[in-house]
Amino acid sequence: MDLSRLEFSLPPSLIAQKPLFKKGEARLMVVNRKTGDIIHSKFGLLKDFLVFGDLLVLNNVKVKRCKISANKQTGGSVELTFLSENIAIAKGRLKPGNILKFANFQAEVKEKLQETPAIFRLEIQPPLSEKDLQKYAEIPLPPYIKGKVDERDYQTVYARKPAALAAPTAGLHFSKRHLKSLRKLGIVTAYLTLNVGLGTFLPIRTQKVEDHKMFSEDFEIPARTAQLVNENKLLKRRVIAVGTTTVRALETAAVWENDRYLLKPGSSRTDLFILPGYQFKIVDALITNFHLPKSTLLALVFAFAGEELIKKAYREAIKLGYRFYSFGDAMLII
Repeated sequence: MDLSRLEFSLPPSLIAQKPLFKKGEARLMVVNRKTGDIIHSKFGLLKDFLVFGDLLVLNNVKVKRCKISANKQTGGSVELTFLSENIAIAKGRLKPGNILKFANFQAEVKEKLQETPAIFRLEIQPPLSEKDLQKYAEIPLPPYIKGKVDERDYQTVYARKPAALAAPTAGLHFSKRHLKSLRKLGIVTAYLTLNVGLGTFLPIRTQKVEDHKMFSEDFEIPARTAQLVNENKLLKRRVIAVGTTTVRALETAAVWENDRYLLKPGSSRTDLFILPGYQFKIVDALITNFHLPKSTLLALVFAFAGEELIKKAYREAIKLGYRFYSFGDAMLII
C-alpha cells in the first residue's frame, strides 16, 4: 500500500484546538458499511443508532504527567517526554554528553537509543520517580494543539490508570451522565486498558505503508470484559469499540476456540498494525474521531470500513466543516 493513499488536504481551521463547551455537542457522522449511506447527527444522539444489548468497550487508560521542559547547560531548552524514569523523547537538539537541568534535577544524556523520534537514555540525579513526574511534569498534548488546555479536558471521564502518552480521544465525547443514560436503555459498557504510546501516534514515514514499524504497547483485558464480549458474540449482538486503541487490544486478544473467535482476558503487548485486507475477529462497530493523514489510525479505519467509503466520508466532513483530530467531531461506523 503506497503512503499516498493515506494523504488528504485539511484546512488548518478544521483542526479543533479546544473541546466544545459541553460533552455530547460534537457532531456525529454515522457511516453504514453495508449501504454506503452517511448520516449527520450529534454525539448526544448516539442512542438513536444503538440497540438493546449493544456492548460498548472503552479504553480507561489515563494520560500521565510526563512532559518537562529542561534547560541545557550550553544554553537553550529542550522538551522531554518521559517513557520511564530515565528514558525520554526529546524535542530539540540533544546529544550524548549534554547536561540538562529541570526542577531540582540534573541529567546527563548518556545514549541516543533511537533517531526518529529521538529517544535518549539519561542519568538523572537525584533519581527521578513517578511521584516526581506527578509533581513537576505536565501531560503531553498533540503537536497540532497550540494553546493551553485544561488537563481535565484531555482525560476521559472514566480514566483510571495513569500510563498513557496520549488520550484515547474517541472517549472524550462521553460524560458520566451520557454513559448512565445509555446503560438505562440496555446498552452495556465494559472497559480495558491499553497504554497509548508511540505505537498509536507515531506517523507513517515509509513510502510502502507495510514497512512501517509499530511500537508495542501494553494492554490488559479484565475477565469481566472478556465474558461480556464473548456473550455478545455468542448471542450475535454487536461489540462496539470506542476508539482505535480498543480495536487493537480486542483484535490482538482474539483466540480461535470451538469454531469461533473468543476474547482472552489477561495482560499482554500489541504491535498489531491493521491495514486494508485485515479480517476483523471481534469488533462489529467503531466509534472514532477524524484522523491525521499518513497515520496508522486512518489505515485502521480504511481496513474497517473500506478505503473509498472513508475517503468519501472525509470529503463530506471537510465540505461541511467537521472538526478534526483529538478535540474534534466523531464518527460511528456500523
